[in-house]
Amino acid sequence: MRVSVHHEMQKYARQYRSLGDGAIATAMRRTVNDAAHRKGKPLMVDAAMTRGQWDRKTDVRKRVKAYNAHSGGMVSKVVATQRHYSLVDKFKARGATRAGRAFTGAAPWGKSRTYKSGFYISSKFGNYLIPVTRVGKGRNAYKVLYGPSVPREVELELKESGRIMAEIRDYAKVRAAHHFSYAAQVAKSRAGL
Repeated sequence: MRVSVHHEMQKYARQYRSLGDGAIATAMRRTVNDAAHRKGKPLMVDAAMTRGQWDRKTDVRKRVKAYNAHSGGMVSKVVATQRHYSLVDKFKARGATRAGRAFTGAAPWGKSRTYKSGFYISSKFGNYLIPVTRVGKGRNAYKVLYGPSVPREVELELKESGRIMAEIRDYAKVRAAHHFSYAAQVAKSRAGL
């Protein structure tokens, strides 16, 4: 997801053109970074929390990162990175919680589902359980079951409603006014006015 507020900031750049290119670029960069860090990231975390049925906000916050805009370009990014959860505590399966034991149902997205021939296996390099279902005969004939994913939930929220982008743009307009007026005050104080 990219924050595009370039068009709204052009009027401030024209209004404060006496500040110079460096001060204008700094004010624009700070505006975009504020919009990404202070508004974009929390909105994406909240969207994933409500859609994905997570228990703790820190689980989601760890997987959403905001990257600053630099002098090379005025683009700041908020990125949600993670694979689907396949752990038992996020999958919310009903039944015994030991490796090799069966479970009959689960509620990975807050919606109850039944699984035929579901059971747990232990992970290769950890001491956690992975829910799977049998898909055929043989030792490795199983399919791993997944729970919610932060990027998928944010992507669905962005497709269904433009609320996140609209709020980011509105916040960026407010921050642009602040950063450009601050740059003007700094220029006046340096000039001794």
